[in-house]
Amino acid sequence: MKAYCVKKPCYEEGNNSDGQLHWYCYKFSMFFKKLLVVVAFFQEAPTNKLLYAKDIPTYKEEVKSYYKAIKDLPPLSSSEMEEFLTQESKKHENEFNEEVALTEIYKYIVKYFDEILNKLERERGLEEAQKQLLHVKVLFDEKKKCKWM
Repeated sequence: MKAYCVKKPCYEEGNNSDGQLHWYCYKFSMFFKKLLVVVAFFQEAPTNKLLYAKDIPTYKEEVKSYYKAIKDLPPLSSSEMEEFLTQESKKHENEFNEEVALTEIYKYIVKYFDEILNKLERERGLEEAQKQLLHVKVLFDEKKKCKWM
């Protein structure tokens, strides 16, 4: 921002405090008027836009060329994709998020509860599995009431 030098006016005739005060008020108001114009300019053009305006076309071209290079890559075969996913799975095989797994199981229990329960009731020897399913459903329902899920 440009620095302004405010000089005290010289009056030959004695003490003219009204004139001096008027002059200072005028200079003060002119300074803030210019300051408001500068502030408005910065609000319309953010600093980062001003700093990087000349680089924006370069970045746009880099992004376009990046996505064009991806588009021009040969498509992956299903075996290549399967191999990639197997490698990724091996990288993360020791990572297990128990909460996410339980939430997914609960989604299926809620969705297919009646069907599973009916099949367990029809089959003999699965009474214990039926009791366990009911117990798990009750636990999840109680947990849901507590807002933990």
